[in-house]
Amino acid sequence: MRMDSQTDITERRTKDEMLNLSRVVFESAEEGIMVTDAERRIVMVNPAFTSITGYLPDEVIGRDSNMMSSGHHDQLFYQSLWDEVRQHGSWHGEIANRHKSGRHYLEWLSIRAVIDPQGRTTHYVGIFSDITERKEGEERMRYLAHYDALTGLPNRTLLMDRLQQGMAQTRRDNGRMAVMFLDLDRFKPVNDQLGHETGDRLLCEVAMRLQNCMRESDTVGRIGGDEFVILLHGIEHSDAAILVARKIIKALEQPFDLGNQAISISASIGIALYPDHDGDESMLIKMADIAMYEAKSEKSGHFRVFDLAMLVSQAL
Repeated sequence: MRMDSQTDITERRTKDEMLNLSRVVFESAEEGIMVTDAERRIVMVNPAFTSITGYLPDEVIGRDSNMMSSGHHDQLFYQSLWDEVRQHGSWHGEIANRHKSGRHYLEWLSIRAVIDPQGRTTHYVGIFSDITERKEGEERMRYLAHYDALTGLPNRTLLMDRLQQGMAQTRRDNGRMAVMFLDLDRFKPVNDQLGHETGDRLLCEVAMRLQNCMRESDTVGRIGGDEFVILLHGIEHSDAAILVARKIIKALEQPFDLGNQAISISASIGIALYPDHDGDESMLIKMADIAMYEAKSEKSGHFRVFDLAMLVSQAL
């Protein structure tokens, strides 16, 4: 009897220790934990749940677990989720939920069914973490990989991709497109005399004016400094590109009002046409760049269309 009694005491102590350990883990976990009954009514939450969702235990216990639904997902999403839990006992994935304040947040959620010895589901345990900041950071990195951080225009990477696609479409349509290389005249004195902040504001204003000169199907990108590249898709004749170049020069010659002062600049533009000027994406940009320098060498606020003689003069 004494041995059995000692064994019972030891087993009870072990169970108590395990229960206490489980309680400590539950309360100190950085992930939110929510336990529901078989009908998905909330029966238990941990402190991290409150930290992430904003809801105190008394505000959620006894309520349906869908009380935090954001409305971002349709009924089919939730049906698929619970079908997965019923068939495999668990589900893992991203889900958008609603904080007590009303804001939406993104979480990584794992749901697991608790099964009794008779094979019946008695509870569901949801463990989740807020991944909103991480996802926003990933989206920001993806954005910066393709767009200029200052102006929001496509950067060189995205511009070259669109140029490649535009050339392929031009070949399929047996059409024509134009590549325009634009460099601002008198921009350096703005940076030197008025400061980089004013220069950055001016570049943003230039970007907006350029976009206003374009069709929605065209692309204007900033490839660095005060240099921009414009892609005109599906033009019928070189005159269309010349018309746009004149429109841009006129738009940029209008003074820029940056608060307490008006700033006047102009632009030099070089134009290359595809397939008139044959080559790959880099070569077309180079041709437009050469034509731009020819325009800049003549006078401010001018444009030139590339021709082979420019290559000869550049080589001399």
